[in-house]
Amino acid sequence: MTGFADVRILLRRNWRHIGLSAILLWVAACGLAPESSFTLAGDSRLPKWLSLPNDARREDVDVTLTYFVQPSGRTFKATVTNHQGRTLKSVSGTLEGLSPVTLAASAAGQGSKYPMYEVAVVNGVPDIVEHRAMEPIFYLTDDSVVWKVLVKPNVAP
Repeated sequence: MTGFADVRILLRRNWRHIGLSAILLWVAACGLAPESSFTLAGDSRLPKWLSLPNDARREDVDVTLTYFVQPSGRTFKATVTNHQGRTLKSVSGTLEGLSPVTLAASAAGQGSKYPMYEVAVVNGVPDIVEHRAMEPIFYLTDDSVVWKVLVKPNVAP
């Protein structure tokens, strides 16, 4: 009986921690917690599936891409903000595959897994996100070789 009493005391003392851990686990399992977040490089174009509001210019906005891993698959949210942090637009989409892709030809001899690519799709429109290094920056690529390998032939860069 002593063992059961010890467990009850432990549970009573640690209930808050157990409850918080359970909530955090539930949030992560439901895909509510972001897996990672990146900012679009200033010299990169906007994604094909993202247009700016009429009064905004590319140099006046920041684009953040946040990845989520859910039981139903990988998704993302792209958010456009002005330099004061006000959200101007937000779109959500899916990421193809189970993980980012590294092309064998691009990684040959570099000893690195970069660049890595993600095919990001919003309303059936794909674009290719490029991660050039382990940093919180992303780019969009128009490289025809990358497009040919990663996107179905009927979609051009």
